[in-house]
Amino acid sequence: MTDGRMQESGLARELIKRDEDQALAQTLFLTDGWNWDRFQMTFGLRLESVDYESSDGDSNESAWVPGWNAFYQTSDNAGILMGVNKGVTLVGPGQGSNVDPEEAVNLELGYRYNRSFGFEIIGFYSDYSNILGTCTLSNGCNSTDLDIRYN
Repeated sequence: MTDGRMQESGLARELIKRDEDQALAQTLFLTDGWNWDRFQMTFGLRLESVDYESSDGDSNESAWVPGWNAFYQTSDNAGILMGVNKGVTLVGPGQGSNVDPEEAVNLELGYRYNRSFGFEIIGFYSDYSNILGTCTLSNGCNSTDLDIRYN
């Protein structure tokens, strides 16, 4: 780097890693809702399933992802909404069995108004576990460990 600008090193470029992966993702979603006077409640359940074809070998991952949402209508034009939903990030192809999917529990609570104009105020909180990281050259991994995921 000279004067804050990147400079050519003069070294020949070389291919460090080449991966060719394919994935077929399938999702099944089930939902059911109930209404009682001014109260609405919805339950949902999603199945995420992914089949991978990778230069590192074929694999499959799946996860069940539940959710619950509710709305209480405080007047003809307004209401309180709330929800608890699970989030998931699957590991991906070519990873070791010691790596778990990233998961989160997401909470939301808010207020909705709708008359001649509408607005929503919603607060969110997410609690993550098994956060996934990926080994890259920029975070100091050597070329033999590129694209390896870890918790």
